[in-house]
Amino acid sequence: MKLLKSGFPNEFVSENTGLSKQEILALKARLINITLSTEKASRGIFNTKKKNCNS
Repeated sequence: MKLLKSGFPNEFVSENTGLSKQEILALKARLINITLSTEKASRGIFNTKKKNCNS
């Protein structure tokens, strides 16, 4: 995982882990989705201003 997160080229990661290039691309896609989900969740948690309900 450190190789993936460090931004090494797919060929380098493939040669050093034994994973196929398709497996590496799938893992990178999952990491991106996890990162995006985490960012969305943190924005939701920290943007909890109370709305004025006196309309």
